[in-house]
Amino acid sequence: MLIDGDVSTRAERRQHLADSCANAGVPPLQNDDPVCVFVPKHNIQTWVKFLMGSPVDEETDYKRQVSEADRRTASVKLAEKCRSNEIREDAPASLRAACSEFNRLAL
Repeated sequence: MLIDGDVSTRAERRQHLADSCANAGVPPLQNDDPVCVFVPKHNIQTWVKFLMGSPVDEETDYKRQVSEADRRTASVKLAEKCRSNEIREDAPASLRAACSEFNRLAL
């Protein structure tokens, strides 16, 4: 699952997800559920820009600065970098959290 953080924190967005599930009668996610919850801070394009080699911050809106091809390329890079623990220290905090979530499932 992928949900933009927008102006909310990761914890706030995860709580929103939990509340939405509860309201829909869906049991809350458990740590051993085979589900990754990715919450890019501001929007997914921040991660795409970073994975394509550009410096980024998690407050700027990069929505109009990436192409569909960049998104596809970045998704492959994200999986590769998470699997090999090659996410750089300057990666957005939300991207590092996504790698932890990804690696929790050992995909």
